Amino acid sequence: MKPVVMLSTLALLGCFACQRGTAVTTAVAQPVATADTSASATPAVQVSSPSTASPTATAPILTAQTSACDVSQTRVPLAKLAEPSWYASTNLYFRPYDISTDSDTIVFKNSRYHFTFCRSDRSWSIQSAVAGVEETGAWDDPGAYTETELAGQTYRAKVQLSSDRDEVVFELGRPDTDEPIIQTLYTQNQLQQAGFGYDLGFPIISRAVAHDGSLWWAVHFEQGEGWSGIATVVQYRPGSDRLQVLQPEALDSARIMDMVVTGSGDQRALWLATQYSGEGSPEIPAKGLAVYLPSTDEVIPYTVDNSPLVGAIPSSLEQVDDRLWVATANGVCEIPAQTPGQYDAWNCWRFTAEAELPTGGVPLYRSVLSEDPTTILSGATVEVLWASYTTDDELRTPDQSRFEVRYEQGFTTGLERGAEVWSDVVYCDGEPLCGFYWAGREWHWDGERFARSHDEVVINYIAGGPMGLGAELWAENVPDWQLMRGDFDLLTLDDAETRLRYYSGWVDAAELDPYVTVVPQSWSAAGQRNPLLDVMATLPEQSQ
Repeated sequence: MKPVVMLSTLALLGCFACQRGTAVTTAVAQPVATADTSASATPAVQVSSPSTASPTATAPILTAQTSACDVSQTRVPLAKLAEPSWYASTNLYFRPYDISTDSDTIVFKNSRYHFTFCRSDRSWSIQSAVAGVEETGAWDDPGAYTETELAGQTYRAKVQLSSDRDEVVFELGRPDTDEPIIQTLYTQNQLQQAGFGYDLGFPIISRAVAHDGSLWWAVHFEQGEGWSGIATVVQYRPGSDRLQVLQPEALDSARIMDMVVTGSGDQRALWLATQYSGEGSPEIPAKGLAVYLPSTDEVIPYTVDNSPLVGAIPSSLEQVDDRLWVATANGVCEIPAQTPGQYDAWNCWRFTAEAELPTGGVPLYRSVLSEDPTTILSGATVEVLWASYTTDDELRTPDQSRFEVRYEQGFTTGLERGAEVWSDVVYCDGEPLCGFYWAGREWHWDGERFARSHDEVVINYIAGGPMGLGAELWAENVPDWQLMRGDFDLLTLDDAETRLRYYSGWVDAAELDPYVTVVPQSWSAAGQRNPLLDVMATLPEQSQ
């Protein structure tokens, strides 16, 4: 039976199964495509041979306090759940919604933690947050104007639905006239013809930028249950009586959550943080960090599949000097803005949780609900990947849960679900594994194993939460997942069965006292071929 993709959840099968691309180098100020997209590159692009090893640089982690960075080095415990009925994994939530900078630090903030990078010695520290900025704050006053300064003058902009709700309309107020510029960005008919949705989602300006004598606005929108929009950036150059509306076809209905503009003229680049949303699923991977080149109308995606990007969904972007900082729920990357294709010049760190193991170790279970432990997990520390409740009691507490932890010895399991290839899928045309469906599609191939970052776990708040892998496809209320974020090796895969070896296990939450930390992340362009490509070649294509 063909998997069903509703309009409200069209992104659930985004680019989870792309093949890793090849490292590239570029001319100054021009991002370029990886090997999978080089066919659309401009003649100026120079593609290098794959590097045999391009690890990202490392940095001291949680070092002693320095004079330049007056921040606490006290270990920060993993936040406890505020509501016992919520998902146990929500205390493992590291997605920054705000970045603040000064001469000493760069701080990545959410409502639970502040991750502080010290610019002088490149160390990290973590602080508990009393209050923070969440994405929902942007919807508090959606009709308000966004004010932006350029050349000492203030411009006021807003975006809204027309009175009959069949158009998205942009309005710009200029300092030298009382007459605003009003421009239709897209219509309900255009949305429906493109197949992105049925109704226009309420639009909002996600980022306003003054750069190189122009003003730029990124627009995003409600998405899910049939509501959606068209990925849009608006440009205005003072002295003009018109707005330029940019809608890169390759971004389709991706929501642009943040934007940075670099370069000028033909070398101008728009760095866009993209994601999708669906019915009950607020965060779904889209095009990753998408670089749009207005001079050629080209889009170059940097994703977990083809670059060192440490997470699947960029949530916040910030330019500091000649470096671009990209924040995701899985950590951050520092990227050379002029030569992003030089992957050995990226620096990436993961946000994660660890716990010290008690003397004698702790019982380790193969799945969330296993009654008997398989072995004893021992050692100094262990990385904590996820958390899941072990009961559906309405009054359950955080202790009625288990942590998924890394376990390098691993377990072998078989799933009575195989793979399918569908020939009539169009939303991912051009991707190496377009139309390929299998149980592990939310994991990406990292060149050695299948891995899953925090923001590749698609949570559905109205349909039972996130989907992991287990012997059973689904169990009412409390699924018995064997792994949610653990890495795995694919042993065999055909149209009837999946066999894999996964490198994680489960520990009773009461046995551990996790704390939040930052660890350097490495990446190599010289990974092994994605085994799914060979599996796909053996399966017959199906059509509706």
